[in-house]
Amino acid sequence: VCGLEVDISGMLTVIARNGAVPPVKLYGPGTSVPHVAARIAPGGTKVLYSVALSEAASFTGPSGGGLLPGSRIGMGGQAVTPTFPVSPDAFDTTYSGIYDGYVAVLSLLPDGIRHLEGSGSSCAAGLTLGATRPAWPGRADFSLCLSGGPPSGRGVLASGAHSAVPVDVGGALSWVDPASGPALLPMQLGPQGFRELPLPIPVGLSGGELAVQAFLLPPPGCGQPLLSSHGLAIRLL
Repeated sequence: VCGLEVDISGMLTVIARNGAVPPVKLYGPGTSVPHVAARIAPGGTKVLYSVALSEAASFTGPSGGGLLPGSRIGMGGQAVTPTFPVSPDAFDTTYSGIYDGYVAVLSLLPDGIRHLEGSGSSCAAGLTLGATRPAWPGRADFSLCLSGGPPSGRGVLASGAHSAVPVDVGGALSWVDPASGPALLPMQLGPQGFRELPLPIPVGLSGGELAVQAFLLPPPGCGQPLLSSHGLAIRLL
């Protein structure tokens, strides 16, 4: 293990240099999983989602990393292969490995799910919405996870049509179009501000995209009428 971080809800982020954690998403041309980052539910009960730098050759790192906003993670280390993936706008694209140092930013969201900015309140900066796996139709085990909320906080998970631009709803910015009649799932967070939210995908529902977002009543002294997580755009694969 090269790095451990625990957020205010007790969710654990792990950066490791072996394949002990099964990856949800891979980056790179190879098949081995030497570098993996994962988010684990409070109490270490479940791997919620994970991402790995994949490569047929070996790495000598990562040397470290940390959690970034928007369900992303930064990792750094040294690669010993010429096929290490390098972005086209990188400062040095000549070596692409072969004992080159690297810095990578990886998304901790499964394929087909993307982060939408726009949380509407400063006191909800740690409120993060994530997904456990791609949204395949007919998957009864698809779920979202919300962390960093107020302890035992109450609110709703809204899902519906994706608004082209975020709409102000009670002082929070909503990517779920309020005019489309979104589905509202009542929820209460746990004592650490975490909750896993089952969201089964019906059979036959594919090819579209929906937006989901959590809205919560603020804790005392927040000064905001409503809290919101960032939104997620979920493509139904």
